[in-house]
Amino acid sequence: MDRKRLIYKALGCNRGVKYALAPKTLLAAKKALSEGFSQGATQGDALQLGGVFVIGKKDGLIYQYLEEFAGDHANNEEILKYCRDYSKK
Repeated sequence: MDRKRLIYKALGCNRGVKYALAPKTLLAAKKALSEGFSQGATQGDALQLGGVFVIGKKDGLIYQYLEEFAGDHANNEEILKYCRDYSKK
């Protein structure tokens, strides 16, 4: 377990109230609720945001998306495009 969040820090992930409670967070929450999603019990650090990292076997980091606010998500099609393009090498 990474209690000191060393990996998050090394990857440059955002953390803090200004990210977790940003105005866009409230809009994302409203949208999620309207689509039938709800927040379960929070586990871990509620102020820590994450991201998506695609690591290529030969080339290292080939895609990175850092969340800017709670409820921010990378575009799945964009992620898949990077994976497909990489697999064609």
